[in-house]
Formats: sequence, C-alpha cells, structure tokens
Amino acid sequence: MSITVRFSVVTFIEQNTTVFVLGSISELGRWKQTDKVNLKQSPITFRLQPGLEPSFWYQDVKISFGDKQSLNFEYKFARKQDGHALEWEGEGPSHNRKHILSLEDQTSSELLVNGIYYLPVGIWIEKAGQEDEFQHTIRFFSHVQREQILHTSQIMDNIWLGSCPQKRLHILELKTLGISAVINLQSTEDVQRLCSRFYPHLEDIPRALKVVYKEEGLAYIWVHVKDLCSEARVEMLPQVVYLLHGLLKAGHKVYVHCNGGVGRSVAAVAGYLMYVLKWSPAKVAFHMCSKRPVSYIDGRALSIAEKDFKLKFGEVS
Repeated sequence: MSITVRFSVVTFIEQNTTVFVLGSISELGRWKQTDKVNLKQSPITFRLQPGLEPSFWYQDVKISFGDKQSLNFEYKFARKQDGHALEWEGEGPSHNRKHILSLEDQTSSELLVNGIYYLPVGIWIEKAGQEDEFQHTIRFFSHVQREQILHTSQIMDNIWLGSCPQKRLHILELKTLGISAVINLQSTEDVQRLCSRFYPHLEDIPRALKVVYKEEGLAYIWVHVKDLCSEARVEMLPQVVYLLHGLLKAGHKVYVHCNGGVGRSVAAVAGYLMYVLKWSPAKVAFHMCSKRPVSYIDGRALSIAEKDFKLKFGEVS
C-alpha cells in the first residue's frame, strides 16, 4: 500500500536558493544529501527584496507502507543557495519533525484532500528554535513599514488580503485592483500608530479613515481586534466571517487587512474558507500559505470559533 504525501514549508530565503526535504525513510533519502527531494516554489509576486519576505515550497512524495498499517518517520527541510553548503533547519536531531502516517484514525482522514495526504505546513526552524507569531510577523512587517508599501495577496478571485493602508495612495492602489469593500481588523491603537499619514495633524485618525474611504467610494467596515491574541480571534471570527460572506454575496471584491496581513486578517479569510466553503483545515492552511506565505494559521482559534459560527448563523453557503 502507498499514499501520496504533500510536504510544504514557509521560509525566508536569499536569491538563487532551492529548498529540499529529507528524512528517515527511503522515499526521503534516508538522510542522504545525494537523495534529497527537491521542493517546488509557489508562484507569487514578491514586493520586498529577497530574504525580507518568506516564500512557500511544496512537493508530493509517494510513500509506501509495505505490509504495515502505519508508518512512523522523521523528516526535516533543508535549503541551499548557489555556491554555498546545504543548510539544515534547526539545530541537530532534536529539531527533526516526527509524524505517524496512518489512514485508520479520524485525524488522518481529515488531512486527506483529493486523495493527497497533507502534512501540516511547516515554518522553517531557525538555529535558535521555532519562531513565534510575533517574531514571524515583525521580521516581515518591519520592512513593509519602513518602505511604506501596501503588501497585498489575492487569495480568491474576489478576496484580497494584506497589510494596512498607510496613506491615501494605498487606497487608490486598492481601487486599481477592483476592490469595492474593505474590512479593517486593526485595534484603535494600531490605527493611530500606523495610519497617521492620512491626516498627520489630526488626532482622530479612525474617523479620518472613514471619511477617506467614503470619499473614494469604498464600503468600509472596521472591527476592533487585539493583535497577537488568539482569544480575540476566537471572539471576532464568527461575526467577521459572516460580514465577509455578506459582502461577497452582494458582489463586492473585498480587501481584508490588519497590520501586516499575517494573523487577524488571515484568520478571517481562513474562517470563510472553512465555515462557508466547507474546506478542511489542511486544505485551508495549504491554500492560504501558498497564496500568502507570511500567513500565520491559528488552527486553535479557527476550530473553537467554528462552533460559535454555526450556533449563531447555522449552515451558510
């Protein structure tokens, strides 16, 4: 018996770099560098210089069970820049990724998407260990702020996701994309701190933002959500997903943002894919990261909030 397994990873890389997966089983080279498996890079448009925003890599590997009912194996990702030695993620065997492959339990069946077994999307493990959400976010968003760009990603035909508009020019940029509605998930403090360029001498920046969107003819919804807080995402998800669903049903092309387009806005769009389109968590995580590699997937918040969404709004399609 054999099954196709999809490996994927998000990593910050320099130019002319290739990413691989190696592991303890023969299909992954038994840790031999000569037998490493090349990953494919997701085709996206980069807005920052190489190394300043992450890329997404994946590959499908056919793995044999032999005569066993399950398969226990270890693996890790590696990368190589032209002219340099192969670099392994993490620091030694303690950072090996471990997985038990079995199709007999419910968890495994939830990872099957169109006959392919999706392993959890990995975030590259640095030498010092796995980055947390704050580290992952600031590593990217600090450069977006410094260069004052609008960093956007198209997730679906009618859904875009990204960083917060920091000046009027960014709202005009949204209009060139065909955006007709905006959902803002920043806190009041976020708006005051990051959006002051709209009206530098005005104290009430949130009110000024509403005026600008109205002047530009865009529908604007602002839901205050605390940053870097899983509990806040649990609270906002049912309502925001339903609002997003309503805007899309009305024919809008919607831009969803928080500060960097990493956590809160990613959760909202992922929630729509899960609760309304009925995608599995594995399919949602892969799709979100392949379209916007900097995405941070809060699986716990998405799972908890789904129950509340169904309680409030029932089955929505």
